[in-house]
Amino acid sequence: MSYRDGTVRGDDIEDLHAMRVSSRRLRAAMDAFAATFPEKSFRRNLQQVKRITDTLGHARDLDVAIDSLSRLLPDLTAGEQVGVIALIEEYRDRRNGERRRIRRLFRDLDESGFPRRFERWIAKHTGISAKKLTFRTPRRAGD
Repeated sequence: MSYRDGTVRGDDIEDLHAMRVSSRRLRAAMDAFAATFPEKSFRRNLQQVKRITDTLGHARDLDVAIDSLSRLLPDLTAGEQVGVIALIEEYRDRRNGERRRIRRLFRDLDESGFPRRFERWIAKHTGISAKKLTFRTPRRAGD
């Protein structure tokens, strides 16, 4: 959740990227240590983490496409640019829709109390509290 504000604002695609990578790593860790947790509460919490990852994934795919296409523009002819610019605009419109989905996701998570409840659940079953952890920005491929 440390990337939440930037992810919701959407003004820097790296916040969303970092949050999505973190949620994917969390899913992998949860799968690896599933036996540590009560099955019913594990399934319920894993579903929420998957929902976060999936919602962010749709937006991230569009961010990557927009960025990649934008980088191509200088090397294209004027005629080619027209089509690529139209595609970029379509993707930006879709991305705005994803921003609404992301805001709705976080509103739902807040209303259900998931962030705080999840931290307590982890601490209860592992003895590790979020306050003891040091957070790092996930590295991008090639960094």
